[in-house]
Amino acid sequence: MGSVRNPGRTARGALAAAGLGVVTVLCCAGLPLAAGLLGALTLGAAFGLGAGILGVAALLVLTVWARRRRRCAVTDSSNRP
Repeated sequence: MGSVRNPGRTARGALAAAGLGVVTVLCCAGLPLAAGLLGALTLGAAFGLGAGILGVAALLVLTVWARRRRRCAVTDSSNRP
């Protein structure tokens, strides 16, 4: 004849299937997304640090260049108007 269904058992099976689906989505989509975000942050920090170093170096070069230019400037001491 027909089998008697146990509603508690069916609900547990559905809940287990839903939990497995959530774990699958987190592993297959969430972890690579998190790794990508972490990589982007790391690259952003590295590029930001590199840009900062280049900016400080450029400022230093410009400062040295301006001081040398001022020091080597020819002055006219003839007092002409």
